[in-house]
Amino acid sequence: FHDEKIEFLFVTLDKSSGFSLRTAYHDYAISPTLFHWQSQNSAGPSTPAGRRYLAGGRDGWTFQLFVRETKDDAYRALGPVRMLRAEGEKPMSITWTLDVPLPAALFRRYSVLRSA
Repeated sequence: FHDEKIEFLFVTLDKSSGFSLRTAYHDYAISPTLFHWQSQNSAGPSTPAGRRYLAGGRDGWTFQLFVRETKDDAYRALGPVRMLRAEGEKPMSITWTLDVPLPAALFRRYSVLRSA
């Protein structure tokens, strides 16, 4: 919602089926309050999207995170997130802070260790 300065971030964790290597981003929960997300391949620090992410809301934008485990699952709204740190480009790797911590069960399902 560009006019309202709201961006929805949609994440599918399991990219083993139906995703190309070009869109197999590394997305996962780091902790109940931190989420690692990779931007689109076109986003870098000098692109409009990259600058929006790096501003971390200081420019009036808000970000809402939606996550699903597989492409057959419904998205779950995890609520607002704030940019903590970013590195790289095309894609950018961003660590978001969740305003509402993940419940323990969801953290286990969304964690990088979920397949272990």
